[in-house]
Amino acid sequence: MDTKKTLLNFLKQPLDTADGIFEIFAAFPNAKIYKGNNPGERFLFIEGNRPDAATLVAHADTVFDVSGEHLLIEDGDIIRSGSDNCGIGADDRAGCAMLWLLKDFGHNILVCDYEESTHKDAIGNCTGSLYLMREHSEIAQIINDSSFVFEFDRRLAYGSKKEHYTCYNLPVSQDFRDFIESNTGFVDDDNTGYTDILELCRDVCGTNICVGYSNAHSYNEKISISAFQNTYKLMSTLLKSELRRFALDGNEGNIFSPTNEIT
Repeated sequence: MDTKKTLLNFLKQPLDTADGIFEIFAAFPNAKIYKGNNPGERFLFIEGNRPDAATLVAHADTVFDVSGEHLLIEDGDIIRSGSDNCGIGADDRAGCAMLWLLKDFGHNILVCDYEESTHKDAIGNCTGSLYLMREHSEIAQIINDSSFVFEFDRRLAYGSKKEHYTCYNLPVSQDFRDFIESNTGFVDDDNTGYTDILELCRDVCGTNICVGYSNAHSYNEKISISAFQNTYKLMSTLLKSELRRFALDGNEGNIFSPTNEIT
């Protein structure tokens, strides 16, 4: 699998629309796109075929509502923007590329729209995942019954936390943190930020995994090819192994029960 080529193919997609990303995944067998009535209420879901399936998540939108072709410059290990009005959209096209590379491993694949709140018609963060949880309880149940949720939407940090993960304020178990760290060598980052797992994970543990980008939401956005490839290598091994379910603390025996209200 040519990881660099796949990454570049996703980074070349138009930044101001997620349509091209959804079209790529829609060609995969059993993929289905769900759309609501409001802007950003869209997600694609592919149910896995493993009894121990995890759920792998990325978001298809970027913060750059810039039409036309954008320029990517490859400078050694770094891909950066050659445009003066936008970054490269690695947040979160790199995550989408990671899902594509992992799509044949038998896990649930979820691509959400409007995770970012910067769109002119957005009503907040995580519109696509909120729509899923509110209107599609059958898929919400599959996600919360899965072994765990990995979202690939975390920046590359520096120093001792260069490659890392974060669970934000989700009440994940120490057992789950130990599982991540022993299989990746990544360290726990601070819990700042907001992404889809905070809406999706009601009963199941979830985390956001580094995919190698930095300076997100700016014209100086860039991505480390080697960091992206390292995450893929680690995930390839971890996600081929036999998995067990990690419940959120206090939810070990609970059954997910979605509501029709946005919380």
